[in-house]
Amino acid sequence: MNKTEYLLLALIILGTALLVYSPHFTYHYPLHIDEWHHITEAMKLQSGEYTGGSIGYRFGFHVFLLSIAQVTDIITFYQFLPAIWAVLTALALYWTTYKTTTNHITALLAVIFFASLKSNVNLLGTWFFTPLAFSLPFIFLYLFFFNQGLVEQNKKYLLVSLGIMLLLLPIHAVAVLFALPLLALTALIHLRYLKQEKRFFSLFLLIPLIGLLFYAWANSFSLVQSFASIWHALQFAKGWGILELNNSFLETYSLIGYLLAILGIYAIFKNPERKRFLIYVFWPITLLIMILIFRFTEVSYLSPYQRNFFYFALSMPFLSAVGVHFLLMRLKENIGRYAQEHEQKEKLYKIAALIILAGIAFFTFHNYYETPPALELYHIIEPDDLPVFEALKKYPPTIIMIPPQLGTALYPFTRHEPVATLSFYGIRDDVELFYRTEDCVIKNALLKKYKAMYVVTPAQTACLGWQTEYAGTYTIFKVA
Repeated sequence: MNKTEYLLLALIILGTALLVYSPHFTYHYPLHIDEWHHITEAMKLQSGEYTGGSIGYRFGFHVFLLSIAQVTDIITFYQFLPAIWAVLTALALYWTTYKTTTNHITALLAVIFFASLKSNVNLLGTWFFTPLAFSLPFIFLYLFFFNQGLVEQNKKYLLVSLGIMLLLLPIHAVAVLFALPLLALTALIHLRYLKQEKRFFSLFLLIPLIGLLFYAWANSFSLVQSFASIWHALQFAKGWGILELNNSFLETYSLIGYLLAILGIYAIFKNPERKRFLIYVFWPITLLIMILIFRFTEVSYLSPYQRNFFYFALSMPFLSAVGVHFLLMRLKENIGRYAQEHEQKEKLYKIAALIILAGIAFFTFHNYYETPPALELYHIIEPDDLPVFEALKKYPPTIIMIPPQLGTALYPFTRHEPVATLSFYGIRDDVELFYRTEDCVIKNALLKKYKAMYVVTPAQTACLGWQTEYAGTYTIFKVA
């Protein structure tokens, strides 16, 4: 790798970081409700209030967040985590692509296409630091080591792949589950090696075994109960997500990127060493089948439909990069028809390649910030909301009646429990009824039901017996 390639890589990585960080240029707090949820769980882990259950499936991610919270203010630092992790993912993709293709240009192109992956609040993506985003560099790494281990019959590589997959189970098990059909297909084309080393490959049974043990621990189930319920838990029916939409493939990746990926698949099948690249063909094919199964049956197996959509897009950068490299090589071969001298050929090739690359870059990134109207970014809190959180910090931890949107950020800021948040905690309908009604009998009944000690409201009108504690953009009342 020469100095020019190092400089190009540095610039592309910097550009990737800036693109991913750009939603935070004017907003310096977590963007997505899931981010606030994971901060809350990390804080609850510290205070001994961790609830486990389905929340516990991301236990490892919450431990990671808690470790950050020990050294800095995680709420304000969180804005940098998506960009930091995008850089790590880009480096992992660059390294695995180069090791697979032995071509620096293809590896650089793969990173550029990775940077073009689009995010939205339904399918998630690189803009939000969630377990999905955390898992991305590890997905590229374990797939690479698994494939290379089989191609080179290298047990060390296979053990590294296994180790990464086991690491991901308590962090984001779906990041391994979605790939099981892909891994199985890849293994089948190396069946002779599997038969020769069947004792060694039995180690991969650790994945379902440890997964089952972790599932039992997270849900406080016995192993018998876990066996009985885990298959149902791996069926993600319509309604699993907060938003269920008929998503377009263009929500996550560009049309030009998809077309180049198809060309990349063609290039792989033209390659005499196609066997070493087939895992990158199986990746989108298996996910497309899983997406279609959900479209027809309204059930997604192994991993949720929304996650499959993003993992499908994640398979594209490598293939698009291979497609561009194939296109450039065909251009170079055919440029000689229009020029006889070597210098003239090189000049024509560089001009034509530059025009093609500029066109690809434009059509790859021109709609990067476009999202469907229903999936636009939102802010859970605004700077004007911070004074009420500061005022609440002086009270001992208790239960607060607070609007659900503000309630989503209440625990991370104050360690108070909201009656309900937008999602994940409490009965939101009851809180919305509290703020909708003017009947103090209903309000006080709800306060008594949830044992709320304080009310946070934009209104300044109190029910009989409430005592004003703070007045600002919001008013804090103490309940009698």
